[in-house]
Amino acid sequence: NITLNFSEFEPWGEPLKVAFVKRDFDLGRFFFHKTTRREPLDRWLKKIREKGFHEVIFYNEKGEILEGSISNVYV
Repeated sequence: NITLNFSEFEPWGEPLKVAFVKRDFDLGRFFFHKTTRREPLDRWLKKIREKGFHEVIFYNEKGEILEGSISNVYV
């Protein structure tokens, strides 16, 4: 089964405030793929939004940028 989810686009405020957080969770075999296992991502997004940020970008123990909670990072 394939499930598609759509939501209305909500632009971020100006200026965009992004928090960088060392990933403190493991998604197991889902770690290398986008997934619907959203619990840890949503938990961090809620925490940083309470502090006035729009998005959280995760990095690993090597300092490498991984991904955002609701965004992707392209370099």
